[in-house]
Amino acid sequence: MDPAAPQEMTAVRIIEHKEALEIAQRLINSAFGNDNRARFSIPCRPHHDDDCLIMAYIAQREMERNRLTAAETARAAAEAEAARLRAALNLHAPACHICSTRSRVHSAFCSAVGDPADRALAALTKEPSHGK
Repeated sequence: MDPAAPQEMTAVRIIEHKEALEIAQRLINSAFGNDNRARFSIPCRPHHDDDCLIMAYIAQREMERNRLTAAETARAAAEAEAARLRAALNLHAPACHICSTRSRVHSAFCSAVGDPADRALAALTKEPSHGK
């Protein structure tokens, strides 16, 4: 297996944290000549050999981190867009207790901005019933 191919390494199987710690301990034991040494074979057995498994674990953690980073970036972008839409809505119809005026301005603004913004603004600006 090519170490530069993380897709290939992650396809081995999911390596849990506990197993990765055990693998690391076996690799350390091998370096110092202790018992419970690392598992290696020729030819390589990717589902069994400790060197392949620890590389798969590292690749899996990297992919997990990249997914989380992408999700955090998307969340931040969505929050920024929501703030921009909220500010634009408040510019056209400042927060007030006259729901009908705000609703008319909201509808006009949403129809001018387009369908995706309409859904976002509708979710952001649900008006309280004011006891109705």
